[in-house]
Amino acid sequence: MSPLLEQFLSEARDFLQGIGEKLMQLEKAPADVDLMSELFRFVHTLKGNSGLFDFPEMTRVLHAGEDLMDAVRSGHVAYSQELADRLLDAMDFVGMLCDAVEAEGSIGAAYAADSSRLAESLRQLMVAVAG
Repeated sequence: MSPLLEQFLSEARDFLQGIGEKLMQLEKAPADVDLMSELFRFVHTLKGNSGLFDFPEMTRVLHAGEDLMDAVRSGHVAYSQELADRLLDAMDFVGMLCDAVEAEGSIGAAYAADSSRLAESLRQLMVAVAG
């Protein structure tokens, strides 16, 4: 494994931990704009970093998460426990993809359907909550 990929995986795990922590903090303070902005930045940065590698399954889920957090941050979607739960599920999936990359050096095609399903689930939440 290349040093760059090792660095990405290490940072991805740090970002995933930070995302989990911010979501837990938002349970107690769902209207905290600063927390929401930090959460958005974590997801945004992780998405951008994943795009440097050929991990479309990871980038797809992170892009949907980023769009969802942007909609919350801009006030178009209300933060909710369901939103937090779905985002946590998506980040757990991203963590699983990191495990696959670490173990196998790549992400197998078997993850594509789950990636699409999770991304769509996040995007549907934007429509359901906003509409």
